[in-house]
Amino acid sequence: MTKSALIMIILTQGIVLVVTIYFFLKVLTAPKKSESDEALESIPSTSNLSQKGLEGADNQRPPKTWLAESILVTLFCCLPFGIVGIVNASKVESKYHYGDYLGALKASDNAKKWTTYGFGIGIVILVLNFFLFFLP
Repeated sequence: MTKSALIMIILTQGIVLVVTIYFFLKVLTAPKKSESDEALESIPSTSNLSQKGLEGADNQRPPKTWLAESILVTLFCCLPFGIVGIVNASKVESKYHYGDYLGALKASDNAKKWTTYGFGIGIVILVLNFFLFFLP
């Protein structure tokens, strides 16, 4: 490989990393939803389902899905962890609409975990590429 090709690869990875960091910071600095433990305990069990889902969860907002972030991680950082993030992110809304609010929270936490792991591995790979190609 020529030096110019390596420079283009590193610059492309750098641009992708900067865009991904920007969106992650935008998401992480967004105001958090206030969810108290009392609100989670007041949700009835799944045996008390109505036709609309859980009666106590009608006023709850659905948890964050992490779908957009998982897709970005899949495309630009780490394919396997991004796919696991997408699978968990797709479960959030369906569990919420079926009335399983606690299951939706767990799926959201799993999507966040795997997306963050994939992002971290993507950064490590970028740093390793830099050191392997430019510091022989």
